[in-house]
Amino acid sequence: MLLRMPLYKMPESDSKKTGIIVLIGSVIMIGSYFVSNQIHKYMTRPASIENSETQDFKSAANILEEALSKNLEAEEVLANSAILDVSEKRKAYGPGERYGPVQNIEESVVTKKLKIKEPPKLKISKKTPAIPPDRKTKIVIIIDDMGMDRKHSNQVIDIGAPLTLAFLPYAPQLKNITQRASAQGHELMIHMPMEPMKESLDPGPISIRVGMSEGEILKNLDKAFKSFDNYVGINNHMGSKVTQNEPILHLVMDQLAQRNLLFVDSKTISTSKAGAIAARHGLDYAERDVFLDH
Repeated sequence: MLLRMPLYKMPESDSKKTGIIVLIGSVIMIGSYFVSNQIHKYMTRPASIENSETQDFKSAANILEEALSKNLEAEEVLANSAILDVSEKRKAYGPGERYGPVQNIEESVVTKKLKIKEPPKLKISKKTPAIPPDRKTKIVIIIDDMGMDRKHSNQVIDIGAPLTLAFLPYAPQLKNITQRASAQGHELMIHMPMEPMKESLDPGPISIRVGMSEGEILKNLDKAFKSFDNYVGINNHMGSKVTQNEPILHLVMDQLAQRNLLFVDSKTISTSKAGAIAARHGLDYAERDVFLDH
C-alpha cells in the first residue's frame, strides 16, 4: 500500500542535525545486527555439547577406574592427582584401619568444578623379582578380624580352600572356633590389636599402645598368646602408630623370636618399620601387598 506523504523541503539550517541523526541511526543498526547474530549462534548451538564441569568429572572417574583396575591403592592415585580430594578425616589413618567414618569412593570426589591439569602418575613397578626354577610362587590370602562375627567367621572357615585366618585375641570362646578352623585345614594367626594414628579409633582390649610400659606390653602379648592354640604368628590389627615405633617393635619381635613365630606386617601405613625390624630379629616375615577390602 502506498502512502502519499506531503513533500517537505528540508531547511538548509537543519543539515547538521540531520547528519547527527543519520550517524546515530547507523550505530544502532550495526549494534542490533551484532546482538542478533550472537543470539542466533547461542540458540542454534548443538545440544550435545557438555559443559566443562561434566567433562572434567568424567575424566576424573575414568582415571580412578583405570588406576583401580591395575590393583593400585586409591591413596597412591590420589597422592599425585589434582582431580580427587581425600577427606581430612581419612588422612589420619591408613587403608587397613577402616573402622572410622569411611566414605565411598564417590563421596571422595570433589563435587565442585574439577580442574584437571594432567593425569596422575601411576606407580607401577617395572621390576619383577627372579623366581628360582625349583621354587613355586605362592599367593597367601589372610582373612583378618576373625572371631567376633561368628556367622561370617564360620562361613569363611567352611570355604573349601586353605586360607590364613587371623583371629582377634579378645573374641569370646576362641578355642572352639579356632579348633574347627584348624580341622578344616586353615592356618591360624593372632590379629594383634595395635594403636592407630587416629586417636578416636579404638583397636580394642589386649592392645599394644605407644606410651605403655614394657610390663604392660608384655602382659597384653601374653594374654594374646594364651587366647588360643596352633597359631603360626601374628599380624597387626590397625597399628599405624605402633608400627612406626622402633622400641616397641623390637620388644614385640623379641617375644616372637623366643616363640619361633612369624610376623606379617598388615602395612596400614607406608612408613611402617615393622618388616625391617622383624628381619633384624631373624624372624620369618612378610609384608601385605594388596588389600582385598569391601
